[in-house]
Amino acid sequence: MELDQAQGRTTMALLRSTDANEPDGATSNEAYPVARFRTNRHSYVYDAATNAIVRVPEALYQILPDLMNDRPPDIAGLDISPGDLDRAGRLFRSLQTQAGILVPQRPERVVAKCPEDASEKQKLFSLLLNVTEACNIRCGYCVYGGTYPGKRQHNNTRMSVDTAFQAIDYLAAHSAQAEHPFRMLGWYGGEPLTNFKVIKASARYFRKTFTGLPSQFHLTSNGLLWDEEILDFFAEYEVDLVVSLDGPKPIHNRNRVGPKGEGTFDRVMANLDRLRARHPGYFTQKVTLNAVATAPLDLVELDQFFMQFPVQVSISSVEPNDFSGDGPEPIEAKGWSQMREKFIGACLERAFDTPEFKARGYNFVYYLFIRDMQRLHQRNPMPGFEAELPAYGNCVPGAERLFVNARGGFETCEKTDGSAVMTLGTIATGVSEAGAASIYDQFNAMKNDACRSCFNVRQCTMCFAHAQHGDGFSARKRAWNCAGLRRRSKEMLSLYCEILELDPQALDFTTKKMT
Repeated sequence: MELDQAQGRTTMALLRSTDANEPDGATSNEAYPVARFRTNRHSYVYDAATNAIVRVPEALYQILPDLMNDRPPDIAGLDISPGDLDRAGRLFRSLQTQAGILVPQRPERVVAKCPEDASEKQKLFSLLLNVTEACNIRCGYCVYGGTYPGKRQHNNTRMSVDTAFQAIDYLAAHSAQAEHPFRMLGWYGGEPLTNFKVIKASARYFRKTFTGLPSQFHLTSNGLLWDEEILDFFAEYEVDLVVSLDGPKPIHNRNRVGPKGEGTFDRVMANLDRLRARHPGYFTQKVTLNAVATAPLDLVELDQFFMQFPVQVSISSVEPNDFSGDGPEPIEAKGWSQMREKFIGACLERAFDTPEFKARGYNFVYYLFIRDMQRLHQRNPMPGFEAELPAYGNCVPGAERLFVNARGGFETCEKTDGSAVMTLGTIATGVSEAGAASIYDQFNAMKNDACRSCFNVRQCTMCFAHAQHGDGFSARKRAWNCAGLRRRSKEMLSLYCEILELDPQALDFTTKKMT
């Protein structure tokens, strides 16, 4: 499901806790990709080379940077006895020799690597059609509002039915080796429903084209243009529907306003009520509410508001439009500790073992943490770093998914909509192998030597969009996003271990398929 729409959103990684008891994170100047962190009970080390998390005595925690960098431990001012120092040294050597953990090592190179079979062009399974560049509201944080470098502004360009059909035909002609047992079609804008004619026609044509294969549909909407025909369309086609709702009325109306500055909260809520009453089963199963986080941000307030909806809730951040100087500050998120405690309590009482957790008021907190917990709980042990480490969270441009702009051009995804560096071709010419290769070359050409020493290198979800700015790639933007992702990982390592200290089986539910 595509959760990002036209607000230049990134992720919760860009939110910063305001709580005084934030867990300690990795020291940023360690020469090897190792993170030290604490819970309220214990001290830990995460070793990226082996993907291992190890609980260590406090003495070893304190002197680990010196030991790993082959320096005599500096214990001046530390409460470490000679006996503690000796035991810490012996444990360190034992971890190295017997478990292969904390052996000073780095990959020679960290790269975004294109799979060898990506050029086959027969693995497409998903299209995202930018059916319109028009929108019926003017959100204060929208990337199409005229303040974001390289981004188009609101206009009335709309995709034609013929262009939509040609894009679907292209997908059909290039999906023979798709690894997914379904085909997916999504609609993007602007507000996609301002061009409902094309949405409806393309949905019918998509099902007809892929008879015999399950079809999946998704759409993000501001929730304002819903008449009965549209409500029934959602249910008939089982559209995975993401509705932008920033929170309670004062918060939502802070940015999500009409052309005359009027708030949109009451109309969105009324339409949600109509959809819920008309198609209650569909509403519970297929609707996601997405809140765009802007300052001031109170997570407890958002949690209490979204408890009234038994559906998935996502939260994302606004991408800044300027990365000059020291870069923008992340948003301070009040109530972080309360959300942590609520999530921990729900894990311990097994609240997430069944889908009923959404109706019980745990929907917001679940989706706040689940992806991180699942990533950590399902990580695989590794023997050490390979010389060239293929990392990051990039998709392969044009290999499995295609974003089709309103004029029929191919681009990587909606997050980089309009960027010259991310274009891939057209319906007429197809996906350009040279264009896809150029994206990798330019991304990897940026200074990225710090990745070799970054503890987050195996967990990193950095993608091309994190570095794309204007018509090219920005090292400053990439570094700013790196800082946010590392900060998030530090928080999540501590939370993960704190839960397992209380109950080693409390996170087993994360092995289930996310919904």
